Amino acid sequence: DRNQIFRYKINQLNTKIELEEKHIYGFHAYNILSIGLCTHKPWLITLGSDNWIKIFDYKDKDRQIVSKHIPDGAYAIAGSDPYGFHICLAMNNRFQLYLITNYELRLVHQYETRNIRDLEMSQSGHFIAVITNNLIKVYSTIHFTLISQLRGHVGKIKQIIWCKNDSILISCGTDGMIYMFNIFTGMRENEIITKQFRYIGITVTNDCNRIYAITSDSTIKIFHHTNLEQEWSIENNFLPSAICLSKSERLLYVGMTHGIIRIYTIPFTNDSYIDLPAHCSSIRRLLVSYDDEYLVSIAESAYLLLFKQTRNNLNSVSSQYQFSQLSLKNFEIINESKPIQPMFEYILVTKSEFDEQKRKIQEIQARINEFETENNLKLRSKHISFTNNLNAYSNKFQTTMKQLISTYEQLKTEIANYNDQFSQQTNDIEEKYDALQNHAEVMYENKMIEILSHIQNSQVELEKIQIEYKNKQIDFNDKEHIDLNEIVNKVNVTLQSKWQSAVHDYEIIQEKEYEINEYIRQMEIDIDDEIENVKINYENELKFLNEYVKRLTMNVSTHRKRYNGIIARMETRDVERNDIENEVKELYNRQSELIQKLDHFHFIIKKKEDRIGVHDIKIHRLQQHILHVEKRKYVLDYKTKSLLERIEPMDQE
Repeated sequence: DRNQIFRYKINQLNTKIELEEKHIYGFHAYNILSIGLCTHKPWLITLGSDNWIKIFDYKDKDRQIVSKHIPDGAYAIAGSDPYGFHICLAMNNRFQLYLITNYELRLVHQYETRNIRDLEMSQSGHFIAVITNNLIKVYSTIHFTLISQLRGHVGKIKQIIWCKNDSILISCGTDGMIYMFNIFTGMRENEIITKQFRYIGITVTNDCNRIYAITSDSTIKIFHHTNLEQEWSIENNFLPSAICLSKSERLLYVGMTHGIIRIYTIPFTNDSYIDLPAHCSSIRRLLVSYDDEYLVSIAESAYLLLFKQTRNNLNSVSSQYQFSQLSLKNFEIINESKPIQPMFEYILVTKSEFDEQKRKIQEIQARINEFETENNLKLRSKHISFTNNLNAYSNKFQTTMKQLISTYEQLKTEIANYNDQFSQQTNDIEEKYDALQNHAEVMYENKMIEILSHIQNSQVELEKIQIEYKNKQIDFNDKEHIDLNEIVNKVNVTLQSKWQSAVHDYEIIQEKEYEINEYIRQMEIDIDDEIENVKINYENELKFLNEYVKRLTMNVSTHRKRYNGIIARMETRDVERNDIENEVKELYNRQSELIQKLDHFHFIIKKKEDRIGVHDIKIHRLQQHILHVEKRKYVLDYKTKSLLERIEPMDQE
C-alpha cells in the first residue's frame, strides 16, 4: 500500500519466511514525525513513525550516512550539535542521547522523565531543553544532569527557541504567553501576555530583539523586545501551522494547514510574498540550512521537500516545482554580505578505538624493525656473493679477450686471401659477360628481321580478308533489297486485283444503267415516279461503292503501316524480354544474399544484447561495491590521519 518494491532471497531449505515491514521500505514507510539539521555539516536528520532514524547529506542527495531502526516507539528528535557528534531522541517516559561515530549510532546516555512532548538541542549542543506539558526541563549533555526547571506556562507549550549563546530560552504556548527564561538562574527575564488568542509558533532574530509569532487568528505578530511593533494578517483566511526565519533575516517562511508555504520579504509591504504549493496536508515543521541556501519542510506524509534558494527565486530540489520571482522593489539580494560558515568534517573517535589503533601501529612498527634486520642480513650475504662472482667473471673476461684477439688476427689474414680470390673471379666473369653480350646482339638482329617479314605477310592477309568481308556485306544487302521488292510486288498485285474487281463492277453497273435508261424511255409516260425512285436507289449504291473503294485503299495503307510496326515491336520486345529476365535473375540473387545477411545480423544482435545485459549486471554490482569501499576508505583515511597527528607529538616527546 506504500507503492514500494523490495527483493527478498528465498531459501529452498527454509520454506517459512517472515517478512518484517521495517526491511521493506527504502525511505520512511509512514509519516515523518520530526526533522533536524546540523549547523556545520550538510546533514538532514529524519524520524518516521516506522521507528527509523535516517541521516542524509542533502547536498549529495544519493548519500545516506546513517540508517537505524529503534524498536521502542519514538516520536521526536532534536537536531545534532554543530559538529554532528550527537543527536537526541524522545520517547514517552525517557529520552536518549546517541553518539554518531564511524557513521553509526551508539547509545551514550538515557534520561528518565515523564510526558515528553518535544525537545530542542542548544546551538552549541551542550544543553537539551525538554517540553513536558507546561514545564520545560534543561539537561546537560556533558554531565548528564538536570540544570533547571522553567515554569510559568498554564497551557501546552508549542515551541521553544535558543538564543544569545544558549543563555536564554524563549517559549510560546496555547495560553497566549511568550516567556524569555534565563537558563542559569531559572527566572523569567521578559514576558508577553495576550490571552485573546493562542500562539502556534515563533521565530527569533539572531540578537533576540525581534520576535515573529503566528497566532490562531491567522495573523503574524512582530514584537520588539516585549512591545507589539507590527501586526500582519494572513490573506485568504489561511491558517498558519509553522514559521521559520532565514539566517539573513530577509525572508520569513510561514507554513499553512493546507500545504502552502508563504514567503514574506522583510520589512512587510503589500504584495511582498509568494506562495509555494508544497504539501497536500498541514505543514508540521520548517527549517533553514546553516548557509541560508536550503529550506526543508515536512507535513503529515511520508516525504519531505527540500527547496534551494537562489538570488530572486526559490526552486524545488526534491520536486520539479517552478516558482515566480519576488519583486525587486521589496526584495534585496539575499546573498549580499552572506556570512561564510566553515564546513567541518570531524569524526568522533572513542578511547577504545584509539587504543586499538595505537596497538596496531606498535605491531606494524615491530614488523618494520624485523623486516629491516632481515633485509640487512640478506644484503650482506648478497654483497659477499656478488664480490666472489665479480672476481670469477673478471678472470673469465680476460681469458676470453685474449682468445678473441688471436681469432681476430687470423680472420684478417683470411679476409686478405678472400679479396685476392674475389678479384680474379670478377675478371673472369667480366670477360665471359662481354662474349655473351656480343652473341646475344647478333641473335637479336636475326630475330627482328624474321618478325618484320612475318608482320608484312600478316598485313597482306588482313587486306584480303577485309575485301572478302566487304563483298559478303554487299551480297547480303542485295538479298535484303530483293526480299523487300518481292514483298512490295505482292502487295501491289493484291491491290491491282482488288482495283480491277472494283472497275469491273463499275462497268457492269454502267451497262445496267444503260439498259435501264432504254427501258425508262419506253416507259416514261407510265412510270415516272418509279424511275425516279430507281435512280435514287442506284445513286445511293454508287456512293456506297465509291466509299467502299476508298475504305479499301485506306485499309491497305494502314495494314502496311501495322505490318512494319509489328515487325519493329517484335524485335524490341525480344531485346526487352532478355533484359528483364537478366534483371529478374539478378534481383533473386540479391534477395537471397540480403536474407542471409539479415539472418546473420539478427544472430549477432541477439548475442550482443545478451552480452550487454550480463555486463550491465556486473557494472551495477561493481558500482555498489566501489561505493562501499570508498566509504570505508574515507573513514579509514580520516582515522589514520587523526591518529598520526596525535602520535607525532608523542613520538617527538
